[in-house]
Amino acid sequence: MSWKEVDYQLSDLNHPDVLRLVDVLETLYVNGDVILRSFEPIDPDLYDKARVSDLQGTDYVIKTFLRSPKVMATLGDDIQMTEDDVENFQYVWQSVFEFEGSLNHMLALGGAYKSGFHIEDYIREVSRNFVNAIVPDGFLNTTVYRCSSAWTNWFYDIAWDRTFIIKNPVEKKWILLCTTDTD
Repeated sequence: MSWKEVDYQLSDLNHPDVLRLVDVLETLYVNGDVILRSFEPIDPDLYDKARVSDLQGTDYVIKTFLRSPKVMATLGDDIQMTEDDVENFQYVWQSVFEFEGSLNHMLALGGAYKSGFHIEDYIREVSRNFVNAIVPDGFLNTTVYRCSSAWTNWFYDIAWDRTFIIKNPVEKKWILLCTTDTD
């Protein structure tokens, strides 16, 4: 079974703590945008089979996911993603705990024209609640891939460009959070 055989559909992200983080980021990134999408396999059994039999490495899995028809169509519209963009996507691995820290940092710094929040407890609460909402189980199994560059034309190619791809194998979900802002 191959990852190329797994197709995805959009899944719901209407949890109040998820919407709260998006709202907060949108207030900070006033000249940019925030995109959050969640995908789950149409056939969970195919996903499970690919996970145990198609072991071609992380780069292959991420790029195969990004190239799947529904993801290409959705992100093609949302962030102007093309096949070439997928091929050039560069990332670093983060644990879920580091991801929460990255969100804390984004909320503390703010956007191009809007200063961040300087109340540590508030920042940590918003980030932690978001992470707990998208990864209710499987913290140690979930992996985050972070890209801090403009990998599609949607991004402004400036300091506020961020993409996080969260792979949660317990819930069989992929979540993408993309942010950009400009001055």
